[in-house]
Amino acid sequence: MVHGTAIPGQSRRFTSSPIALYAESTRGELYYTSFLGLLPMQRRESMEPMDEEFPLLLPDGTAAMSLPGHDDRCWIVEASTCNSAAATWTFGIKPGNFGRHLCLHRFKLWWLKPSHGHSGLDIPPETALILAEIQQQQQQQQQQQQQQQYVALLPISDTHARASLHGAGDDSSNGEGSSPSGAAVDEEAPSALAVSTDTGDPATLLPDTLGVLLVATGPDPFRLVQRLVREATDRLSAQLVSLKEGARSATVAQRVDPGACGEDRDSCDDEGKERPVASFVDSFGWCTWDSFYTMVTPEGVLEGLSTLHEGGVRPRWVVIDDGWQRTTNDDALNTEQWDERLVGLEANKRFRRFDEKGKLLLDLGDTVGKMKRNFGVERVLAWHAMAGYWAGVEPEASEMVPFEPLVANLLAPEGIREVDPEMQPELDDKRFGMVRLGNVEAFYRAYHGYLRDNGVDGVKVDAQSILDCMGGGNGGVPAVTKAYHEGLVQSVQGTFKEGDRPAALIHCMCHAPSVLFHIACVSEDRVVIRGSDDFYPREDLSHGPHLYSNSFNALLLSNLGVQDWDMFQTGLGGTGDAAGAAELSEGSNPSWFHAAARAISGGPVYVSDRPGQHNADILRKLVLEDGSVPRASTNALPTLDCLMRDPQEEGGGLLQVWALNRLAGTGVVGSFNVRGASFSQSERTWVRARRDDEARSGGAVEGTVSPSDVHAFRSTKPHADRAGGAGEMPPAHGHGVEENEHETRCCFALYLHRRRETRVVSLLEAVVIEVLPLSYELATFSRVIDLRLPPPGSSKTGEQQQGSSDADVVESRVGDYPGYDAQDNMVSWAVLGLSDMFNSSAAVSAQEPFQRGATTRSSGAERDGGMVPGVAVCVKGSGKFLAVASRQPLRVTLGGAGGDGAVGSAGLEQGVVACEDGRDASGRAGGSGDVTVLDASFSALCATTPDGPPSTALSVGEGRAGMGLVEVVIPGPWDGQERQLTFWWR
Repeated sequence: MVHGTAIPGQSRRFTSSPIALYAESTRGELYYTSFLGLLPMQRRESMEPMDEEFPLLLPDGTAAMSLPGHDDRCWIVEASTCNSAAATWTFGIKPGNFGRHLCLHRFKLWWLKPSHGHSGLDIPPETALILAEIQQQQQQQQQQQQQQQYVALLPISDTHARASLHGAGDDSSNGEGSSPSGAAVDEEAPSALAVSTDTGDPATLLPDTLGVLLVATGPDPFRLVQRLVREATDRLSAQLVSLKEGARSATVAQRVDPGACGEDRDSCDDEGKERPVASFVDSFGWCTWDSFYTMVTPEGVLEGLSTLHEGGVRPRWVVIDDGWQRTTNDDALNTEQWDERLVGLEANKRFRRFDEKGKLLLDLGDTVGKMKRNFGVERVLAWHAMAGYWAGVEPEASEMVPFEPLVANLLAPEGIREVDPEMQPELDDKRFGMVRLGNVEAFYRAYHGYLRDNGVDGVKVDAQSILDCMGGGNGGVPAVTKAYHEGLVQSVQGTFKEGDRPAALIHCMCHAPSVLFHIACVSEDRVVIRGSDDFYPREDLSHGPHLYSNSFNALLLSNLGVQDWDMFQTGLGGTGDAAGAAELSEGSNPSWFHAAARAISGGPVYVSDRPGQHNADILRKLVLEDGSVPRASTNALPTLDCLMRDPQEEGGGLLQVWALNRLAGTGVVGSFNVRGASFSQSERTWVRARRDDEARSGGAVEGTVSPSDVHAFRSTKPHADRAGGAGEMPPAHGHGVEENEHETRCCFALYLHRRRETRVVSLLEAVVIEVLPLSYELATFSRVIDLRLPPPGSSKTGEQQQGSSDADVVESRVGDYPGYDAQDNMVSWAVLGLSDMFNSSAAVSAQEPFQRGATTRSSGAERDGGMVPGVAVCVKGSGKFLAVASRQPLRVTLGGAGGDGAVGSAGLEQGVVACEDGRDASGRAGGSGDVTVLDASFSALCATTPDGPPSTALSVGEGRAGMGLVEVVIPGPWDGQERQLTFWWR
């Protein structure tokens, strides 16, 4: 541990230092004790002292402790407080340790957004995460081709306090409470940043010592953020358990979610079991909000479902949004409802209708029942605000009295009052009613019980960051947040849980850091978290900033849960000067733009189309025939070269994001032209970017796509073996990556969705693309694997070979077969999936290369047919299926042992594969309906010419000459069961 020293130009305020001790309990668990009290932690072999790599200059009264890691370094900074409810510490930044950087900060009470900058002065108030390039010895790094290093900083919000970062300059203010950092930094001082912490309640004091900041450095920025979130959630989880059970009997649960690195282990709990997510995220949904706003009615809901069905699309879940509840003004129009309060738990008059004699004619349950019976809806979610309604509950309402409501004095955090000056006056004008903290769970159980009794299956909970204003007189914001979120989770899981899958719950307007981390830590399941401010269909300039915010917010949110990019509308067409002519075409159209982003986001896909205003072409590219969605298996994240530039500005390039799909070795990169508009903090609305009107109105932006843009591929083994589940995330290269043997031999098939172009490229090979304003390109990548065909007449049995895990499925004993050349009998192969879907390879759940013994019939007798090589692919949906191969398959079949051709993903490993004569691979006879032989085309890849037609533009990179495109049309209609597509080479 190293204690803080004064920053030049600052006064020294403290001489005392925090105390940190580590001790083992009798059970061998490691506990951390400081002025915070005894807190359990994960077992550490050692606690390393801080060294010169720590990038900040510590003020007096602080100390940094190095936490053990592997490829990265991580520190926790603790600070002494001064008997106050709020404090600020200013940290100097060591020269060279803070170059170009990205901040995620709150620009509204409810939401985070990204900002890019170059110094500490560029850090806005209410910053929740900083990721920056380290410039130190940059020239030396380039000369030695070393990796680019990064630093990440995460302020700690826990059960004691909430925290945020902001820049510190000559005009920096200490804010509320005392500041251990003393005077402001002078002109000669290094660049500086500040951490502000407070309890949100003047009567609730900070502990004598508390953790205020986590810092990490290393070559992989995605791993750095993941590491910090892991440390923060472990810490908060330990505190929550400690408060509930007592520190000495507590255990710490891992809460970090997959996404930032795509690692399977991060989706598992401590026992290695996969952490489940609610089932609705894998299917298509519809929300009533942009269709009706607060004037939603049963007739409108049923009409919307009817017109979607007429368009050939079946939503399997629906959100009945704001407008169904009984409030102080049931007739409040949109934007008029913010001051209204909940007066009862039952639905309002639009969903509860009576005749003249008072007999109930229709209620919420009738509407939900018709949605499920008539339209096949499987899950219905109802909207409500965290505190009941926008202004909470009505304290004097008879139905609220059992929950002992009180009038709350709302106080926005100081940083929010700075970035949104209108917020506090709005809060002051509210008569906000809140349920007493001890009754929160009872309130939710009563509320949710009514919904369940009317057929509702889950909830979307909005306005959650209001908790950040409710701490006054209630023990502080952390206490309020803990009470509400523990009560919410207990009620939702106890009321709506569906078997082994979590209940349907969407967290919304929840980006206050204290709220975000409590969401992740109080639930045992993977949570669904909205990723940005709303989709605004009527605001032409909002569409690019919406994608920009979701893409970069994912750096934090993807580590906490499944990120929801929000609903959108498919029928926008061209609107205003941002998109050109009003037509429902794929180019420069906000609906197509949003749809492509949702398809690869990794989150739920749902629309808010008005009845009858649907674009069927878009929906067919998003949704499979059974209403399921080919969803990416990880949250989409910005590509490495996109992290430190703002694509909204001139010269910022394309916004590019990457995600993995379920089939190992497959991923997708989305490239979006968001240039020309951004959100203005001073004007509180979207504005055109300066000096960029021409680019916004018609200028295309050029960029490149490469397999290395999928960060998880950067250390992929060449021709890695068979593809079962989502790929793991190995240690990645930084900007200084060298093109070594691995990087030139590792090849990927590439399919460009808009250009309908197929290529085979090496890991670092880049393909130039050009994207129009409010348009996109989607690049599907699939790792090429090698299949070794057996020598003719080989009689190895399937049982002998099925267990092989070698990259080459069978390593034949070449010496037994004179004249046999293994290279000449190699097939290179890669799956691209259903080309008509936005996320084509997400329709493929598994593939299994095989070589199994077969028997054939000749003159009524059975004989040894030798080895039958092939690849079995498990696919969902119908339509054109694409793959790349170095040899033309001799036969393609649909189906397997089952007469309907349906298999499960596990069937490729454990089931049987049918042979050409209708028998399975072990020789057992199958019915004639077992297998359908499909027509397949094979087109040799050749050099691409600019004038070539898009549908036949094929090219091949170095080292993969002779590859060809395999096209197969899988017949429909599809009944929702995964089917086996088998390719045979002999």
